[in-house]
Amino acid sequence: MDCRDLVLRGAYLSRPLAGVALAALLASTTPVLAEEMCPIGAPGIAVCGAAPDLAQDLSKRRVDRTLATNPAGERLGRLDAPGTIEATQPFGMTPDGNNANFNTSLTQWSAALSAAELERLKKVKETSGDDLVLPKTVKSPPPKFDMWAKGRRESFSDGATDKEGDALTTYVGADYRMSQDFLFGGLVQFDESRQSVVIAPEGIDGKAYMAGPYMAYRVTPHVTVDAKAAWGSAQDSAWISDNNAHFDTARMLSEAKVKGSWAIDQWQLSQIGAVTYFDETGDSNIGGIAGTSVDVTRFSMGPELKRQFATGNGASVEPFAFFKSSVDLSNAALQDPTALNTVGGGVVLAKPENFNIRAQADYTESMSDIGEPEARGKVSVSVPSSLFGF
Repeated sequence: MDCRDLVLRGAYLSRPLAGVALAALLASTTPVLAEEMCPIGAPGIAVCGAAPDLAQDLSKRRVDRTLATNPAGERLGRLDAPGTIEATQPFGMTPDGNNANFNTSLTQWSAALSAAELERLKKVKETSGDDLVLPKTVKSPPPKFDMWAKGRRESFSDGATDKEGDALTTYVGADYRMSQDFLFGGLVQFDESRQSVVIAPEGIDGKAYMAGPYMAYRVTPHVTVDAKAAWGSAQDSAWISDNNAHFDTARMLSEAKVKGSWAIDQWQLSQIGAVTYFDETGDSNIGGIAGTSVDVTRFSMGPELKRQFATGNGASVEPFAFFKSSVDLSNAALQDPTALNTVGGGVVLAKPENFNIRAQADYTESMSDIGEPEARGKVSVSVPSSLFGF
């Protein structure tokens, strides 16, 4: 056989072998690229780096807002016997710095209409003279069923992180008072928030909801227990320039609380202890991008002391003082739990038909060396909507 034939045959056989080798090389490199933090097809390295941080901060602030409010616990007042209704405004709105709180309920509307009718009868008596005898006022106990709504609009500007944002958190619920000692109901929370970085074209917005039951039971005349649970989800969307990343988040909340209240020589002393668990875990729609996780297990307790003094003409002044301590019991903090302590006080000036003014100051300090002490003060004013002609 000629040597030239051997060379030609070798070259002919090497072509398919080279193709097979090239295909094997491409197949072996593809999975490696998919496991990188920014895989091929992802919308830019900037999204992979910044989006998880934006989503984590948004989720943490959302959890803090939820834990800072307890609308179900505020419904415990419906268990008070005889539980007469004193509200004179159907809709309440209270400014709080750059923030605002609002609330309403069927009970408030019923009480406000009754108060308005009583005022109308008084005016009729004034114009008709002393011969007109008005019927005696009878305060009815609160209805067994009630619907309510409560919300808070807030904004923030964080110079340390160059972030600013706003959020609207709304609760809607209904409850039924089976007896003077037992109440149960359900609530839904809606939370819409938006954050952006001032010095960079990036930010994130999110929409979240939760729903679940709550209950309260009076164990003794001075001790009440209540509990609530809620489940839901959130959809967060981060943007960096023209690129986007989305996060789907599962939410879960549970809380159990014990409250004691005693009257001591016209002073009201109350003590609260609660265990709260909250979890938000989110996943990105882009493979390789880190998800979010906020896991809080917290024990909190503290007393409050207050007393109301009548000042005449239906007005009153009520000084109060409180102390609250909370400990994070999450897995990361079990080895060295750190207490966060807050002490504060203030005064409430009220005349139900005209105004309700609450001034408060508090000081918060962490027992660790990381957190900085924080002093805060705020004044909130609430007036009946009738003063504005409503």
